[in-house]
Amino acid sequence: MRFIDQKRIPVPADTEGIERKYLDLQYAEGSERRKLDIYLPDEGDGPFPVLVDIHGGGWYFGYKSEHKLNPALHMRNHGYAIVSVGYSLSWMEKLPVQVYEVKAAIRFLRKHAEEYKLDPDRFAIWGESSGSHYASLVATSAAAGQLEDLPFGIQDEKDTVDACIGWFTPTNLGNIADQLYACGQTNPRSDNEAPDSPPAIVMGHVPNDNPERVKMMDPNTYVCAECPPFILYHGDNDNVVPYMSSLVLAYNLIRAIGEDKVFFHLVREAGHHMKFFDNEKTYGEILEFLDKFVKNKKQIKQEI
Repeated sequence: MRFIDQKRIPVPADTEGIERKYLDLQYAEGSERRKLDIYLPDEGDGPFPVLVDIHGGGWYFGYKSEHKLNPALHMRNHGYAIVSVGYSLSWMEKLPVQVYEVKAAIRFLRKHAEEYKLDPDRFAIWGESSGSHYASLVATSAAAGQLEDLPFGIQDEKDTVDACIGWFTPTNLGNIADQLYACGQTNPRSDNEAPDSPPAIVMGHVPNDNPERVKMMDPNTYVCAECPPFILYHGDNDNVVPYMSSLVLAYNLIRAIGEDKVFFHLVREAGHHMKFFDNEKTYGEILEFLDKFVKNKKQIKQEI
């Protein structure tokens, strides 16, 4: 197996100066990974709109509240409560367990919204790389009423979201290598036939051995008229996840919910790393998106 460093030391996110926070909240039983952290804005009594962040790491690595949370923390300064969710890594559990876990975390947050000054009616989800795969799967499948396993955690709350943000999003795990080639990129770790490739590890089998399961784990499968708005970012020089992956998802979403609710940004000369998207322009676009579809959601409904 290519990945052996299962206990790498995480680099923490920039949360030390945040005073209003709730850490290590167990959202479902059965694993120490099923915990989440909440970071509230410095001012205000809430209830605050919620931004749930799902860390990436090739499905194999990562921790809640590590450095990959930093982009989402920018939105805390604009009145959003930021939530970092822990979940089972691919060497612990196979898909779709991680989808069930994230949905359980969302239901937990809604159940305890008043206690933690959260607004249960205003939820967004954000992920990068494999975290964006999970975020997109949660957003689309919850809208379609699919991929549900209510025995995970609280059952009497909804797990839908009002908006989804995705950075370099994998979608179809069975054609990553082919799409990379089509985009002028190659990467041996994406080999569809390799049993130790990241997609094979999280699926529990070589993706092409079971096309139906690949389809079940593709956010495109659940795209429907009830899906929330999406904003997607991808670099045209990404040699890990092909930009075609995000492009196809954006296209299908536009057909289902309209081009006024789907925003696709292809970033020139950007690779597979957050540093290419860590800038004021990107954060300004995301904030405008969140304010329109999440923070001002109730106002929009009243105007309609």
